[in-house]
Amino acid sequence: MDGELVRIRPSDNGRFRIIHFWASWCSVCVSELGSIVDFTKKVDHLIDPVFVAVRDQVKPVRMLTEHFAFDTFLDPFGKQMLKYGILAVPATILVDSNLDLVNFPDPVDFSLTKVIKGAREWSSEKYVEYFLNYLKREVLINTSKKRYYNILR
Repeated sequence: MDGELVRIRPSDNGRFRIIHFWASWCSVCVSELGSIVDFTKKVDHLIDPVFVAVRDQVKPVRMLTEHFAFDTFLDPFGKQMLKYGILAVPATILVDSNLDLVNFPDPVDFSLTKVIKGAREWSSEKYVEYFLNYLKREVLINTSKKRYYNILR
């Protein structure tokens, strides 16, 4: 993180991305950070995690993230989250390789949603297992759709 504006780009490797919007000035975001970082470590063999500090500054974000092994991008004006209709932090989304929103299970009740608004306990073994199984099915479905569309062309 060097203070440059972030622009999230489509994935080159075809993987899904979890994008977590947060801020250093948001106490709920800060308390959730350890849980979502643990979660992304457990699933990063299938997804690419992206952390975006929104309406924030470099120094406080660096102070909070220096002991975590993940990259955080700075979005000082909140433009990236507004693209997805998100108005407040914390919020988490799952996107496909084209940056289109994908339904995924909420850690609270496993209901499918496109945007998880508010803090969650992400790293429970039950949720991680459920998410991984869900994502594997989603990858198979997307792969099958692509093959089907290629056959039709």
